[in-house]
Amino acid sequence: MIAGRMVGFRFGLLAVGPLCLQRSGAGFSVRWLPPQFWGPFALTYPVTAENITARTAWCVAGGPIASLLLASVGAMLVWLNPGSAIHSLAAPLTLTSACVFVATAQPFGTGSGIASDGGRVLALVRNKNAARTVAALIALEGLTESGVRPREWDSDLVDLARQVSTPPAYVLSAAT
Repeated sequence: MIAGRMVGFRFGLLAVGPLCLQRSGAGFSVRWLPPQFWGPFALTYPVTAENITARTAWCVAGGPIASLLLASVGAMLVWLNPGSAIHSLAAPLTLTSACVFVATAQPFGTGSGIASDGGRVLALVRNKNAARTVAALIALEGLTESGVRPREWDSDLVDLARQVSTPPAYVLSAAT
């Protein structure tokens, strides 16, 4: 979320366990999620097409970067406080954060057909034209989720999203 805000993205939602804080129109709402949708996850999205590929790449990279920073801080606490209560708390945090970093930064995906954050960043860097169109489509989906009416959308985002050519699900979403 911090990375998204740093590149000018708008807050969409934050889910922690069953609790979800979501932007809805001009305000916010809190709701309970069914177990299959429990977090943690967050959503920020661009509202303009300006430099959308690089901004999206930085936003996506924010999750693995946060995990790496948390693992580094935990490792420093473990190293500086051997045998203390802080050590007992920081050691599992360090290990968990390091594992989350490795799992999200690797570019090979999750095994379920969904790209990892590392895979998404790699795709954004490799094919800038396709990445721009998909990033625009994601931005429009974020605006829709937040209750922003289509008449209020940035026309450049709409034009970019119309250019999506693969995969078929994205083409259908863009047409809709």
